[in-house]
Amino acid sequence: MAESWNMRLVGHEPMAGDGDCMHVNARDGFAYVGHMSDRGTSIVDVRDPRRPRLCGRIPSPPNTHGHKVQIVGDILLVNREKIPLTKGSFVAGLDIYMTQYASIGGHVDFWDTGDDNVSGGASLRYHF
Repeated sequence: MAESWNMRLVGHEPMAGDGDCMHVNARDGFAYVGHMSDRGTSIVDVRDPRRPRLCGRIPSPPNTHGHKVQIVGDILLVNREKIPLTKGSFVAGLDIYMTQYASIGGHVDFWDTGDDNVSGGASLRYHF
């Protein structure tokens, strides 16, 4: 088992080979994993940390990633940005979900920024 200073590995979920993770947030026994590619946001049941289980995925639109996730209360925020070096249309903005329904379509709203860099674009006045 891999170990590091003050840490030890207790479980692993290969996420169907889609482990290009950028950002992870957890709430109420579920981890929300933002991917760098167009794989969307993975939802992993971590209630038993020794046996994490991929239990859902929120898809991303073509040429778009949602590599940053944030949880505020029961709200899951997922950024949408153009994947670098891709061609074609993409979606830029912020998807808003209810965490308890995210894996079954708990989409609440979408904030369209009209920019390709949600987390810090020059035309974006608010940052998360």
